[in-house]
Amino acid sequence: MLGAATIAGLFLAGRASEIFPFEPEATVALRRLYSRWDRTARVDVYELDTSLPELQGRVDGPVQSLLFAQDASAGSFLMGVGHDLERGRALFEHTLYGLGYALGSRRDVLVIGLGGAPDVLTALYHGAARIDAVDINGAAIRLVEDDFRSFLGDPYHRPGVTVHRVDGRAFLQSAAGPYDLVQMSGVDTKAILAAGGLAVNENYIYTREAFRDALARLKPDGILAVLRVVGYEPYRLAALGAAALRDLGVASPERHIFTVAQGLFSATLVKRSPFTGEQLEIGLIQRFVLLLGHQSYAVSVVLCALLVGAGTGSALSARLGGTNARVRAAVIALVAVIGLYAVALGPVLASGVRLSFGARLGLAVVFLVPLGVLLGMPFPSGIDRLRGGSRELVPWAIAVNGFASVVGSTSAVPLAMAFGLRNVLLLGGTLYLVALGALPGAAGEGKRRSPDTAAPRPRQDAA
Repeated sequence: MLGAATIAGLFLAGRASEIFPFEPEATVALRRLYSRWDRTARVDVYELDTSLPELQGRVDGPVQSLLFAQDASAGSFLMGVGHDLERGRALFEHTLYGLGYALGSRRDVLVIGLGGAPDVLTALYHGAARIDAVDINGAAIRLVEDDFRSFLGDPYHRPGVTVHRVDGRAFLQSAAGPYDLVQMSGVDTKAILAAGGLAVNENYIYTREAFRDALARLKPDGILAVLRVVGYEPYRLAALGAAALRDLGVASPERHIFTVAQGLFSATLVKRSPFTGEQLEIGLIQRFVLLLGHQSYAVSVVLCALLVGAGTGSALSARLGGTNARVRAAVIALVAVIGLYAVALGPVLASGVRLSFGARLGLAVVFLVPLGVLLGMPFPSGIDRLRGGSRELVPWAIAVNGFASVVGSTSAVPLAMAFGLRNVLLLGGTLYLVALGALPGAAGEGKRRSPDTAAPRPRQDAA
């Protein structure tokens, strides 16, 4: 019987109703449609039992989906997109399956572990020109190639797709590459199981050596994306990625690893080159992907709104004057907004996904521009204060700001992996509070006067 965790895990945050036509709390009955054995494993396909009243009239939703099980445990699914990949946009753009494509075009893709072909369909949707699809399970491959060929849109016979029936680790050792993306979603190596070696079953795809093989076959800016369940798995995967990167001569592997959790699943990205400061904004951008519907929209809107807001805040600080009282008020407001966003941003964005695109765009701007305005005020105000009395400190202030930006961007990834993005956001607010304590009080406001504007001393004439 298909495990309940397999079903629940398929409900990825916020978009479940567009991918599966029932709510996670509903009572669900399954009917087996298909079963096939081969020397490696048994595969089964189930459909929902529509005799249940709560499911009547709902199974003919945007996309019909079937549940896939391998040896009654390892789960995947089949999305009935047919030949129209746009029907699966909710999965391809709004879940972890599409995370590896969020940082740019991925032309050459290797998928290890095929299941019901969601990773291959995702690669096709994002325009991959060459896809090597690898799985040891011949029954799973035939299921997609033959029995459910029209249901899935015949993904394995599309131009550029090559299917390899071989163990994933073995393929990694001999793959020519190079690839822009190597993706593994819940892979469990079956070669040793096929030989009857249950007592010594070890998954050789999740080892330091396997990760090293995968990274070695990436292009300089390529990404290894590994999707697993939440819990201890992301920490283990990050440790494996760090060890493999060190084997390849990387001195600071923490700058190359990023983990995102969604629902019951997590995605660990390991990159050949370091993640840039802009790519560390992926957490905020990915949240707005759920609202705006596409990575390009999210990147454009998030960056544009923050830059417009920061520029406005800088102009306001110059017009209003950078007094300590005004800077203090701006920082306090910024800390309050950061705290509010840490608590409320996720639920608000999830509730807005069904609005029209114009309304969702407006909601994103409403959230982002005020944050940008507040972020843009403290630094120019501080520079203005220094120019009024300590001009020699201006270059130091600019240098310290640049140094803090670099340290913050490189620290965000390991901190997010260890404590979560929400806590990293709260940490940023705490640091602003620390900076607030460095501002002089009202008594010190009048003491910092420019030498050029200091009151003249009374003239003393000689007697």
